[in-house]
Amino acid sequence: MNKQRPLTIKDPLYQQIEIPRELQEIIDSKPFQRLRYIKQLSFSDFTYPNANHTRFSHSLGAFHLMKKLTDNLEEDIEQGDREALCQAALLHDIAHGPFSHLWERVFPHFDHEENAQAIIKGMGFERAAQILRGDSNYYPLISSTLDVDKMDYMTRDSYFCGVNYGFVEVDYILKRMSIKDNKLVIKPSAISSVEDVITQRINLFKTVYYHKINIERDAIFIGIFERVKDLLEEGSKVPMNKHIKSFFTKKNTMWDLLELTDFKVLAQIQRWQSHRDSILKDLCHRFLERKCLDVVNVEHKQVNVLELKKQVEESYDTRYYFREIKSKIKLLQTPIYVEYEDGLKLLEEVSPLIKFYASQKWELHHVIFPDGMLK
Repeated sequence: MNKQRPLTIKDPLYQQIEIPRELQEIIDSKPFQRLRYIKQLSFSDFTYPNANHTRFSHSLGAFHLMKKLTDNLEEDIEQGDREALCQAALLHDIAHGPFSHLWERVFPHFDHEENAQAIIKGMGFERAAQILRGDSNYYPLISSTLDVDKMDYMTRDSYFCGVNYGFVEVDYILKRMSIKDNKLVIKPSAISSVEDVITQRINLFKTVYYHKINIERDAIFIGIFERVKDLLEEGSKVPMNKHIKSFFTKKNTMWDLLELTDFKVLAQIQRWQSHRDSILKDLCHRFLERKCLDVVNVEHKQVNVLELKKQVEESYDTRYYFREIKSKIKLLQTPIYVEYEDGLKLLEEVSPLIKFYASQKWELHHVIFPDGMLK
């Protein structure tokens, strides 16, 4: 057994994260170090200037919480499975593209989860890859309504955004959750804490993840890449990094992915700002110089969407300059059970608050268009 002292990493949320020396090689690897250059929240720093934390720090945090959870469940989980769960938590985001989930909206053929499993399997962690594939009773600990991934990113995002919505009682919950018969189970004493997680997640979506500035910048970013796709299909020349080009041709390899970061894509957009195509040039200029489009929450301000689109069509190509976005918030992806002496009960059966949340339609409705169009 390796008796070396663990690697100690300072962290603003947990003070210290201890990484076993046998995992240091993973952290030092190129795929993992690349996560330093993938921001956790894409463009949220345009609203919350300190939200520059990365997938790197989040991955360390998810590992830390999984380590605490598996230590709590030491008697219920075999050593090999505990190690695999910690590896899965550490590596679950290893294959995110530039700007995280936004890259998959630009290139729908790319799936970061499938690529992550391939990378992890290639590293020799077959059991960890199986867990992330869902082929494990312990899968809900890493991907469910209540998992170590969410508990870290909610707390971390709240901290760096400077909001109080996502701070949850992580340690308290970790000591009162387990897996029984392939089900995520909590103790009755944790019901209020889990209710708080659900409530705070709603608030985070509304105030951070779906903030109108995020929505606007996502829309311009997607518009830039849609314009490039169209120009390429028309036969126009668009100079670009060969690794980015591989995604347009759908011939991207793992090597192409691992060569791309947020910074390399931003450098590409800066180059496209000088392209002779007026639409691509304008979109890149708007993105880089923050010449924003307008964003309206339809639930807050009455808007005739069809009339507005017709108005935009008079001066702009609506493929790039008009978007109607309906964002659904799915709060209960998987069931949570509460353990009583007489058996397990669904959380929504014993929590009126969760029952109410489950009955609601959580959706935000925005329209995006050039500034000055709405009278």
